Amino acid sequence: MTTKAQTYNVDISDVEYLNHGGAPLLAKVFKPQGSGPFPIMLELHGGAWVRGGRENGDAANEALAKTGVIVAALDFRTQERYPASVADIHYAVRWAKSQAASWNGIPDSVGAMGTSSGAHQAMPLEIGRASCRERVEISVVA
Repeated sequence: MTTKAQTYNVDISDVEYLNHGGAPLLAKVFKPQGSGPFPIMLELHGGAWVRGGRENGDAANEALAKTGVIVAALDFRTQERYPASVADIHYAVRWAKSQAASWNGIPDSVGAMGTSSGAHQAMPLEIGRASCRERVEISVVA
């Protein structure tokens, strides 16, 4: 028996989620149109830890949003030393949870996924989860 999965139209917008001394960090948010509630996925771009951007995975992020997952593709500091990028990503988890109601999202269902160095950036979220107030599910794609 084959069942057809529901698909959604998607609203896409760039939103500032953090600002460091006048330098905004943006998230490209892919929101399924519908009443939800929808899980939320943070997408962390690859780029050898020093380049890349939130647009890297646009096609895949939009495809995932069409299945009913809110995706926030993040820019984070790549030109500063560790742990700047990880701090930005940790902040983004809290930011996404705070936005969940306005997005028709589920604040307790926030995950992170990444490719290449983005997947590496996601791992500290899982490692530190026991001692942090953020609960994040991790998907690693190398």
